[in-house]
Amino acid sequence: KLKEIIYGGKFETSKEAQMGIDFEQDLAIMNGNCDIIRTIPDDIWYPNKVKMYECIQGCEWQKKIEKVITFDNEEWLLKGFIDFYKPGTIFDIKTTKKYIPNEMKFLMSTQHLIYFECTGESLFRYLINSWDNPKNIYEEVYKRKENNLDRIIFNIRVCRNILLENGLDFLDIK
Repeated sequence: KLKEIIYGGKFETSKEAQMGIDFEQDLAIMNGNCDIIRTIPDDIWYPNKVKMYECIQGCEWQKKIEKVITFDNEEWLLKGFIDFYKPGTIFDIKTTKKYIPNEMKFLMSTQHLIYFECTGESLFRYLINSWDNPKNIYEEVYKRKENNLDRIIFNIRVCRNILLENGLDFLDIK
């Protein structure tokens, strides 16, 4: 399974993942970023989409970012796609089965660390829709810290060690 993930094995989108993809795409349509023509359903999730749209209005959608960093005498490519971006703020749309307010679900995520490093930005906002609560959106806000790059490097080393223990390694970026 690990080898399949690393080397790009067959990936099937689950129903839940597709709901999240559609949710974000609806926001892109509302924001004028997406050429797909479809009516956004006026369902129980529509008010949450409107609240998120008010945050991301005017943003660029799916901005590609990348940066090469060097440590341990090797080059490493950091890259990603920002859900919604405007200078000064990175927005990431999350949908989840259940969200507990103030749990800081994404605190340990490397995503915002990598996006800070690649863009130089200092504010990252996760906008969260919880499928169990159509009346609220949630938000986790992170600010760039001095040790972000150290945390990224630590995480890469841990991941690499796991791969090496399983006879695998990261793909060469050259």
